Amino acid sequence: MKNLSLSVLAASMLLFACSQKPEVIDNSIKIYGKLDNSEFPVIVVSLDEDLAKDSVESDGSFQLKFDYPESGMFMLTNGDLRFSLYLDPGDSIHVSGDVKEFAKTFIASGDKAKENAYLRKKFKAINESGLENFMEIMALKKDAYFSKKDSLISIVKTNYDSLIMGKGIDSVFSAMEESYFTYQSMFMDQLYPMYHSFINKIPQDSVDFPVEETKSKLKELPLDRKELLGVAPYRNLLDQRIGALAGELMKADTTLAYEKVSWIAIDSLIKDPTIKDQLKFETLKSTLEYRGPVHV
Repeated sequence: MKNLSLSVLAASMLLFACSQKPEVIDNSIKIYGKLDNSEFPVIVVSLDEDLAKDSVESDGSFQLKFDYPESGMFMLTNGDLRFSLYLDPGDSIHVSGDVKEFAKTFIASGDKAKENAYLRKKFKAINESGLENFMEIMALKKDAYFSKKDSLISIVKTNYDSLIMGKGIDSVFSAMEESYFTYQSMFMDQLYPMYHSFINKIPQDSVDFPVEETKSKLKELPLDRKELLGVAPYRNLLDQRIGALAGELMKADTTLAYEKVSWIAIDSLIKDPTIKDQLKFETLKSTLEYRGPVHV
């Protein structure tokens, strides 16, 4: 009797398990929109490679649909217009704006509307503030440079401070943007001695700057933050770490090709296998693009 009961229980559990439908994961991303005054007939969305494209209709409308398994900062291109959208798998968003004044007229609705409206304000603030006008900022002497840099970053960060006051902001996106300001400052400090010496036509080793301190900060950079690979200054710093080690390896063995030492440097520095694969792929892709098409 006991064995019969166990058999019935096992059969019931098996039947229940078989009746459960497998979870359907929605990786689709939908971008609808309308571009006023667009003079280019095609719009493309990409992340490392083209993911989808669509014709821009006579009224400026378009639809882009594609699958992607993880969150990303996707680049949309329509002629000279280029703008990024942060989206998750399953998201659907509608965007619109006048191509001739896109930053001022951009409107978003749907998933991640707040995050992407913020991005337009951020890039507009970067352009208007001159934060990335390195030639002007880094011509200044050390103290004036630090003051100017911090002031400009503070201006741009105002939009972020307003964003996080709201509710329902994507936590990964928030972390990415928070890190942008930290690493943008750090990246600029890394470049200052080289830029300052070039602009002012003086030897780089004579530039008054805490060089050893900035080198120490670079060595402390966390190298396995996959979620930050889409944050430009973080990625620039990561590339600096890899490039510096690759340079040392090439000095030690001049017979090694840069592509090979880059892969060795990546293997040495990066622990996360998915980040390793991505960085190696991008190194290989860059090398092939540099070489151009093969002629036979």
